[in-house]
Amino acid sequence: MLLSLLPSVVVLGLAAIAALRFTIVYRSPFENSAERNVAARALAFTAGIQAIHFTEETLTGFPERLGALRGLPAMPMSFFLAFNLAWLAI
Repeated sequence: MLLSLLPSVVVLGLAAIAALRFTIVYRSPFENSAERNVAARALAFTAGIQAIHFTEETLTGFPERLGALRGLPAMPMSFFLAFNLAWLAI
């Protein structure tokens, strides 16, 4: 089971590193505040949609059913929550 989590951990780690690098290296000039506001609204909207999708997956029992479809044990709810919250944070 631990080996099946490795790809997810690697992908999440790489995405976090890339996001951190972009925020450090690429600074937006002060004159671009209107563009930053548009981007912030788009980000908030997409994070909200993802949160709704995450809630839908939780309520329909997706963590349990995914394992059954692949012949694996049910995904622990703690991992499912941590995985989805990490993606929302990234």
